[in-house]
Amino acid sequence: MKRIVRDHLDGTNGRAKVENWVPKWMAFPPSPYTERGGVGTVEAAALVAAARAENEPEPTGPGPVAALPVPANEPEREPEPLAA
Repeated sequence: MKRIVRDHLDGTNGRAKVENWVPKWMAFPPSPYTERGGVGTVEAAALVAAARAENEPEPTGPGPVAALPVPANEPEREPEPLAA
């Protein structure tokens, strides 16, 4: 089996060359080959996705932005331009 995979990656021994191939469970986001489960990366990605979905606000527009306070011992000044 390793030889068959290597032949496909290299395009040798009559096999079509496949570029940038990775197993489904190593891709981003990972996915299983079958419905039975048991793939750790897929399960972990599902947990992360569920946690993010619970904590993210509805995408109705930009959220509020809080300005940082100016320290009491420093006077306010104009921001310096970025270097080109």
